[in-house]
Amino acid sequence: MRISPPEGRLAPPEHGIAARASSEEFHRALGACDFAVLVWELPGGIVALANDAASTLFDISLAELLGTKNVDLIGPRAAVEGAFAALSSRAVDVLRGARQIHTRQELIPVQVWSRVVEMDRALAAVALYIPLGELGRLGRDPSAPWRDLAPVAIGTADGGWRINAMSSDLRDIIGTEASDCVGATLLDLVHPDDAAHLLDHRHTSHAVPRSHCHVRFRHCEGRWTDVCVLVAPLSQEDPPDRVAFALLGLPHVPTGATAGRVAELELRLRHIATEVRAAGVLDEIEAMPATSDHPQLSELTARQWEILSSLIRGQRVPTIARDLFISASTVRNHLAAIYARFGVHSQAELLEVLRRAPAELQR
Repeated sequence: MRISPPEGRLAPPEHGIAARASSEEFHRALGACDFAVLVWELPGGIVALANDAASTLFDISLAELLGTKNVDLIGPRAAVEGAFAALSSRAVDVLRGARQIHTRQELIPVQVWSRVVEMDRALAAVALYIPLGELGRLGRDPSAPWRDLAPVAIGTADGGWRINAMSSDLRDIIGTEASDCVGATLLDLVHPDDAAHLLDHRHTSHAVPRSHCHVRFRHCEGRWTDVCVLVAPLSQEDPPDRVAFALLGLPHVPTGATAGRVAELELRLRHIATEVRAAGVLDEIEAMPATSDHPQLSELTARQWEILSSLIRGQRVPTIARDLFISASTVRNHLAAIYARFGVHSQAELLEVLRRAPAELQR
């Protein structure tokens, strides 16, 4: 029997288990991560493994954390129980949702991203817990998810998946220029057998991005390459008439030896962290204009899209730097690159160009 997804926040079934390993290998992988990670026994919802960052976030020692029941740590209770039931039944393999951590001192609002895994040949769930104000802190280096781990391309499309804006990082994922895809249908790039994993957004009231892993995209070299796709509606209609999406290249590492397996597990965990980071960006890009109106957008990276979106919303450089956990000089360097693409010299000139209709720009 399939269990109805609670809160409308669960992602659809994925293509199999995200990771298989021994508890010792998971333990070593978790120890290498400096964001809060728990591994839960399923179906019981008992903490099987945790790392130091989780101990700090939950304000409880590792010894006390291990063996604790999910509802004693996280709320709301009904949402937690429903989510774990769905994971345990394999009705879903991935979920993202807003939760509250119960500590001795306070309630901490967090974003949780969970995946079904196999540990010691038994079903388990690995979950990342990120305070809502700290999405940019994922990883040892705040910029690592954008540079070292996996390429991330951000775009928007209409309700029929016709691309109207795309960041230049697409080249790093499938070897195709973003400008060549504007006006095309995203589904034309997807393997026919995987298209259904994206089409389900048409009948959802989800207000948060949904994750679709191992979707095969056509590479410019003619081969198929695995991509993780996040989809978020940009309108309240059902189906939405405009969606935002992020494409993440999946990391590949050699497997075999124990050390290699641990490295692979850590990389998978960090890839989940990248999904959380990308999902946070999708929440912010609604103000972005269409690439068809401003082709220069296809020459910008996802990070530059993020900064430009913040600028359009009226944020100043210090605020953007603080929110993205980067230096103000880094923000200014990105802005200088954006100005060069648009042929302007200041924020005021850039915003004026973006506000003007394309016909005005051609006069």
